[in-house]
Amino acid sequence: MNRISFHGSTHVIKDFSDRFLDSPHAPFEPLEETVDRYGPQLGAIASSIGVDIRYLEKIVDFMVSCDLPGSRIRDLLEGDSGELENMVRDVQLLEEYVEDGTILDVRIEDEL
Repeated sequence: MNRISFHGSTHVIKDFSDRFLDSPHAPFEPLEETVDRYGPQLGAIASSIGVDIRYLEKIVDFMVSCDLPGSRIRDLLEGDSGELENMVRDVQLLEEYVEDGTILDVRIEDEL
């Protein structure tokens, strides 16, 4: 069995797991702050790069929930480095792995 390890606060890792690994097609409701501050921009970006807006919502909502500075989120959304598109591809790949059984189980173990 292969294992992927993440290091960080249990809260952040649990949020990541719940959001991206446990149920990729479950209905997703972004935080009100995410919708208010970034909703129209996410819709425009989704249309321009041809992806489902839920991928962008999950990425930005995760950043908002982790208290990433708004300036960093804006830089990501307004930049043309390809970083955002790479993140979307990563989320799509994680979703495929859950669906095809490549990722079978998600378990969080606290280090002592």
